[in-house]
Amino acid sequence: MKEVDVFDATYTRHLGTAPLRQVYEEGLWHQSAHAWIFTSDEEIIFQLRSNDIVSYPNRLGVSAGGCVDVGDTPFETIIRETQEELGLNISDEKILSVGYRICQSSNEGRIYNVFDNLFLINHEAPLIEYNIQESEVGGVFAMSYADAAKFFNNEIDNVELRGFTIENGERKWRDIVARLDSFVPFKPYYYKHMLGIIGRMLNAKAHSYVFVGNMFQNYRKIMPVPMLIQSEVI
Repeated sequence: MKEVDVFDATYTRHLGTAPLRQVYEEGLWHQSAHAWIFTSDEEIIFQLRSNDIVSYPNRLGVSAGGCVDVGDTPFETIIRETQEELGLNISDEKILSVGYRICQSSNEGRIYNVFDNLFLINHEAPLIEYNIQESEVGGVFAMSYADAAKFFNNEIDNVELRGFTIENGERKWRDIVARLDSFVPFKPYYYKHMLGIIGRMLNAKAHSYVFVGNMFQNYRKIMPVPMLIQSEVI
């Protein structure tokens, strides 16, 4: 059984470790990591969660993520999860920490008290290079940043994505139309906040500011890390 580090509710004191089953049963505070992948072509990558997982099956969510294992850091977790879930080998300089958020929710008998550590990844690989972990991931889809900004600000009711699912071991390329209930039900501020950061970075690159070679090399200097984004109760 997988074990994770357990913390107090302020995220300042490490209390020990516990099996993940106990963590969910008792609502113990633990860490997770979320990756948001975007490209210089102004697309954002969303993962379609497998229909076989317990939490929010067959919903669109962040690009990759998972619980932080005992002794690991959130940064190490993001490197591992993007490799396991998406088949991508991401170099350290492509990953930017943008803080964390507190999330409290319950689903299917599980109690989630989680410190979600948030990361952006600027990665240019086309979707054909993604090799997904079928036990957890049902597909991968790209959405334009412009459409995402309108959609999550409630300016449009649905949004188009392009990508693929895996059916009988084969990729099926398709375009889909998603509504808000097609996504993991994070609070709207979370989507808006992350899109706001991505938008500022894309705008800086478009105006030929400091992002030469590595989009993140100078942005790290102005991002407050770590920072509490906002508490969320679902």
